[in-house]
Amino acid sequence: MKKLRYICAFILAVLFSVLCYAEEEHEIFTSGDWKYFINDGGTVSIFRCNSEEESAVIPSEIDEKAVTEITKNVFYMCNNLTSIEIPDSVITIWDWAFSGCANLTSIEIPDSVTTIGDNAFSECPNLTSIEIPNSVTTIGDWAFMDCVNLTSIEIPNSVTELGLNPFTGCSSLKTITVSPDHEKYAVINTMLVDKTDKSLICCPVGLSSSYVIPEGIQKIGDAAFRRCANLTSIEIPNSVTTIGERAFSY
Repeated sequence: MKKLRYICAFILAVLFSVLCYAEEEHEIFTSGDWKYFINDGGTVSIFRCNSEEESAVIPSEIDEKAVTEITKNVFYMCNNLTSIEIPDSVITIWDWAFSGCANLTSIEIPDSVTTIGDNAFSECPNLTSIEIPNSVTTIGDWAFMDCVNLTSIEIPNSVTELGLNPFTGCSSLKTITVSPDHEKYAVINTMLVDKTDKSLICCPVGLSSSYVIPEGIQKIGDAAFRRCANLTSIEIPNSVTTIGERAFSY
């Protein structure tokens, strides 16, 4: 119980600090269900949603200004939310934006989005599929962590930066797909690897309980097998010289 209380207190403290920071840095406006602030470039960042509806439609414009960002924690733990429509004006989905939306089943990321932040869609257990458009260049740490019903994912050629194992805890994930001509990433022996530094990023957790790391891999990346709860055996080749932090945690 002490641990649970500590975790809850920590989460509340983080959320409070984020909200206070945003309100100190920006003047907050309200339009319908949306709270927002205006960026230096004259575009709008969605700051908070006050709606309790199951479906949400983010406007492409507010007060004739383009909505370009979904900021941190906007929909954090909105358990009533089942679907969301994101306009093609949005460029950035920030950290924790949809984290903990337990009943979110449907979301379409428009091909205007270039950045998916840390934990952006983490702990969305009813999200069964998601298409990453060929505009996204960055996927942050733990971006889809614990999306336990996500079965497949395709990394488009536009992605040039992947954070710490974006799919940790995705216990039903059986397929990771990358185009053969991707400049940086590849799938070898079902595992997602970085060709440039010969590191293993992660494996499809739901595919098997045992894995053979491809010959030639030099590093098992940070958190590569984190939360692989069904892992019973793994074969590491002699080419591996480094095992990253939390590589086999949990």
